[in-house]
Amino acid sequence: SLWVTNATTGTFQSSPVVADGVAFVFGTHGAFGFDAVTGERIWALEHASTWATVTAIVHGPYLIAASGREAKVYHRERGVQTYFLEFARSEAYAILAGEGEVFALYRGSSSAFSVDEQRPWWEVWRAAWTQAWIIGWAPAPTPPPTIWAGGDTPREIVGAALGDRYLFVAGRDGELAALARETGREAWATRTVPNVTGPVLTSDGLLLTQRDALTLVDPADGRELRRRSLETPVLQSTVTTAGTYLALLNGTIVMLR
Repeated sequence: SLWVTNATTGTFQSSPVVADGVAFVFGTHGAFGFDAVTGERIWALEHASTWATVTAIVHGPYLIAASGREAKVYHRERGVQTYFLEFARSEAYAILAGEGEVFALYRGSSSAFSVDEQRPWWEVWRAAWTQAWIIGWAPAPTPPPTIWAGGDTPREIVGAALGDRYLFVAGRDGELAALARETGREAWATRTVPNVTGPVLTSDGLLLTQRDALTLVDPADGRELRRRSLETPVLQSTVTTAGTYLALLNGTIVMLR
């Protein structure tokens, strides 16, 4: 190996992300940035969480991740956390970003916020304000800034895709829903056979990888356009410009054009 480091804490259940010569890792006890060539630790921000399975993403100068209770935004060049948004006693399944917007998907719900958003100046007193509101001494505290919050999603999400108008969310039991990017409201929903991975938005339509088939649906309304049955169950799929690669249950790798 070129380098090995122990300059982290916690465990890492998701993949590292490399951008502009820096390798970012996000785990149960923090986010870390390392020089991708030398392994030198550039910055570290520790937290405590028992869950960190969603791979962080890079969007502009930001690193976006999800812990057991929050979506977190870090300025990856300065090594500081700039924003966080709590989940409603849930766990995250996916984080997507595009055109300055972040979409956090978790069990049964979802939220969207601007990537460069910040918490209000009085944030340090939110807990005290909330307690005062509960006992009737103060009005309800202003919620954290978001584009929208509370969009319905399947309880068990396998993945999502981001389009110009919609956020497409696939559930493990075959649910497929399109949420309006602007409001989080459901534009359409349908149910298919169980999905293996998240949907992929292609020029031909929305591609679904299912246990026994590849299905292409119309992103405008969820209508099935095409379906290719497979004899061997699919475990994983990857779509590239060269073709679609399938990992099958019997250990075979198949490439489709």
